[in-house]
Amino acid sequence: MTNAHMVSFLPESHSLYVARYVAIPVDATMGELLLIGHAALGLEPSAPGTLQVAGDDVQVIDVMDEPAIDYIDAYGEAVVYRPSVGEWNIGIYPLGETQLSNELPQLIDATGPDLLPAAGSLEGMAIMLGNVRQLLSGFIIDAESTQDLMGAFPNYSVDQMRKRLSDCYQPAITQRLFEMAAKPLNLDEIAMLDDGPRGRDSGFADEDFDERDTIDEWYVWDDREGSIFHDSPRLNPRTELAELTQADIDAVAGRLRAYFAVLAEHPQMTPAGYLNTRAVKKCIEVLGLEAYRGCIRENQVWPLQALRNFLVNTGWLEQLATKLRVYGHIEKALNENPNESIHHLLGSIPYAYTVSESALRVGLYMAELYRGKRNSIWEDEPANTYTRDLLQALGVMQDQQLVDARKGVVAEIIRNLRIDFQEG
Repeated sequence: MTNAHMVSFLPESHSLYVARYVAIPVDATMGELLLIGHAALGLEPSAPGTLQVAGDDVQVIDVMDEPAIDYIDAYGEAVVYRPSVGEWNIGIYPLGETQLSNELPQLIDATGPDLLPAAGSLEGMAIMLGNVRQLLSGFIIDAESTQDLMGAFPNYSVDQMRKRLSDCYQPAITQRLFEMAAKPLNLDEIAMLDDGPRGRDSGFADEDFDERDTIDEWYVWDDREGSIFHDSPRLNPRTELAELTQADIDAVAGRLRAYFAVLAEHPQMTPAGYLNTRAVKKCIEVLGLEAYRGCIRENQVWPLQALRNFLVNTGWLEQLATKLRVYGHIEKALNENPNESIHHLLGSIPYAYTVSESALRVGLYMAELYRGKRNSIWEDEPANTYTRDLLQALGVMQDQQLVDARKGVVAEIIRNLRIDFQEG
């Protein structure tokens, strides 16, 4: 058992309630405590901000090495932390000492969404959420608000925006804290950071990404080839992959035909733009989505939502105001030439979430799935959450793991990415 202090991080707002309850090491410094707060709330490290302590403003850089709990207890009350980026007032409340068996820092509970740097404040997030609810209700919002949403959430569906602004994904928070525990915190580096947003946006947004800055051990970039060569067994072109078999093609094509048959029988969409309840129930049955038995709304069944969005975005489905329709030439191609159709479809999967920026991260995740690795550092990337749901709908994944009989499908996705990167 390890001694730990319980701390709550409560951003101040009358608009949205956000709380993170975290166990921290008993010897954590103020600098370490604030970095833990950033990770728990979805903020990237930034230049040191300020603390409001007993009514006075204190520069974080002046107290970074102070024992965190002793420093706060000395004033007999909570402190309010103001990061240098954004308008976030984060109350930090010590809750007492305990003993835990897991590695620290450890997430105990989380309520409310991760903070969204693009919004700048919780009030800004609340405004965005209000606009999203307007859209879900069928109302039109002004052009400036639409542009703000599109800038903050590229390639998100409106319902995905709602989820991002309403709730958090606790495994992603746990992963961020785990990554902190896996390496020493370098407070000197943090002290030297420039003001301004950095890195990924709370683990949800699909930000600009320079592949050359990724951790060195993941790949070597060969400028002569303009390609990414991953160490075996990742995306290394010299690593042999399983072939996409006729059984793989027939299995995926069969699931798509079953899905299209349900849509032909129940084409009507709900007013909010989802499959109707009869279609949802039937899809769960024919696709064998056992974990979702009893669900009646498509937004409760993420694999179905991912499949529909993917097929609409790739031009296989036409989504009209009140119904879905399979394009006739697509249905004909799937029936008459399934091999070519499925090859084309699998080549589109790494680009389903965005046109190009997420393809490398999808490839890295697919490679780790292929070799049977659990708890990939890539699995909570938004593009990979989406891809995982899609592959579950296609019968390639089950219970977060690759179905052994469908390894050829994932191998084909990796093989296509090798070609894309070499041609890039």
